[in-house]
Order: sequence, then structure tokens, then C-alpha cells
Amino acid sequence: MTKAINQQSTYRPSINHALTISHRIEYAAVVVIFWFFKRLGLDASSALAGKFCRSVGPRLKKISSRATENIAASFPSWSPAEVHAVMCDAWENLGRTAAEYAHLEEIFRDGSRRIEVIGVENLERAASDGHPIIFCGIHMGNWELQTYFQQLSDIRYKFVYRPVNNPLIDKLIFDRRDEIMHGEQIPKSTRASRGLIEALREGGGLGLIVDQKLNSGVSAPLLGRMAKTAATPARLALKFDAAMLPIHVQRRRGAYFRLVIGAPLPVKDSGDVEKDVHALTCEMNDALSEIIRNNPSDWLWFHRRWAKPTRSNTAEFTADTE
Repeated sequence: MTKAINQQSTYRPSINHALTISHRIEYAAVVVIFWFFKRLGLDASSALAGKFCRSVGPRLKKISSRATENIAASFPSWSPAEVHAVMCDAWENLGRTAAEYAHLEEIFRDGSRRIEVIGVENLERAASDGHPIIFCGIHMGNWELQTYFQQLSDIRYKFVYRPVNNPLIDKLIFDRRDEIMHGEQIPKSTRASRGLIEALREGGGLGLIVDQKLNSGVSAPLLGRMAKTAATPARLALKFDAAMLPIHVQRRRGAYFRLVIGAPLPVKDSGDVEKDVHALTCEMNDALSEIIRNNPSDWLWFHRRWAKPTRSNTAEFTADTE
């Protein structure tokens, strides 16, 4: 597979509504923090931010309690100490990932040293038959590095992202991605649907983050509990005869990573669309569940992923770990 040529986004974020003082203050703070981390260096800034979030994060009771509930319900046999340890690990990973935004260019440039790639054969096998590919990503490790696979391939690639609320910060992050990463960015909006279809009709790749909670969607088990899950990946795979590849990033140590490209999920078309969509969505969540169980410290447990935890004993865990 040949190395990809940079494919910049045709979409550009615009700031077309009034900015508040809060927007400007937040943006100024982010610029200063980015500058600080840049001067500090990749390894030092990743370590510092990880240590800071590991210390401060567990004290943010509302968010940490949500993570504790999620972990405890997903691993019911674990002790309170084990649950607390993974919650702290998740805070550290989040801090490291935030600091590493200032160094994405360096990580991508030194990818062969920083990023170990597992499963290239799965990508090659999926791409060899000429069908489009849907990459099912997840908030794990430094999830911004999931697009690194395109450094190794010539697949034309588009990925959907969720814009942040502050338009100034959103544009800053968008521009950094566009300068460094291969692939075209599509904001999550009504525009996204058209971009998804275009990507698959062109026979290229499409990247979706598929581990977030929806108020609607298909009910499918995730880590042993039913979770509303986007049916879009399965519907598109069936409609366009696309391969579905789970993909995730593990944090090996510090600012060193492992990109894992999973085997294609079985896409079976029985003629019953709704039945097939549900079955394929369940296959996807099964793959994600295995990934999370094998790497619990790397996942972003702070989402309200499930409607209601089956086990809510945050007070017990807090009392036993403080």
C-alpha cells in the first residue's frame, strides 16, 4: 500500500455568530496552554498533564461518580480499589491526551517510533476487494491518532467529528487536524449525512466514533448492558457493501501508542434490513466490549453511555477508596 497524499477538507468552520467574552477568554486560555505544552515538550507535557488530572480529576465528584458507576457495573466482580484505580487511570489518560494536542504534528511525524501498528493485514485485505471501508473508532488511548492508518495506505478517507461549543476553539482544533492528518473532516450535523454517502460512493474510507450514547438508535448490549447505539454504521455497510473494521489506540506507556486495526466484522445481508442492522450493530458492540475489557484504563468512562447503571453504589466505592 502506498503512502497517502494529504487530503485537506473542503469544509471550513466559520464563526458566523456573535462571540461572547467567555468564548474569547476560553480561547485565550487554550492558546496559552498549547504554547506552554509546546515549549515543555511532548513527553514532559504528557506526563505533567496526566499527573495533574490524576490528582485533581477524582475530586470532581459528579464526573468521577459517573465513571465509578460505569466501571463497577461493567466489572461487577471487581473490588472498590480496582474500580477506583481504573477511574484514576482514565483521568490520567484524558490529561495526557489533552496535552498531546499540542504535539500531534510530532507524533504523526515520528509515527514509526511513537506508534506501533497492529493489524495492517486487516486493512489490506479489506481494501484489496475495492469495496469501501467503515472504520468504527472509539474514545480510547489518544483517539486522535486513529487516523494514523492512512499514513500507510492510499485510501481516500473522511471522518466525522463533533464540533466543540466554543467556535474559536473548534476552529483551532479543526485547523490543527487539517494541517497534520490525512483525510477530510466532516462536522456532525445535517451536512454529515451527505458526506458519509459521498465517501462510500467514491469507494473510500469513512471514520465514525461509535461509542457515544444516543437518545435513539438500536438497543444493543455493550459490556453486558443494553445501550442505545447508532445504527448508521450498520445501515451504510449493508447499503454500500462496505467492510466494517473496529479500530482503536492503546497507550503503551507515556506518549507511546499502539494502533490496532481489527478484523472486518461479518456483514450478512439476509434481505431483512432491520434484522440485519440490529445483528451487525450487536457485532460491533461485541467487538467494542472486548476492546474495552482488554484495555479498561484507556477508555473514556466519563460518558453517560448507558441510560441507567445496573449497579449504583458510588457511595460505597468512594468511602472505601478515600
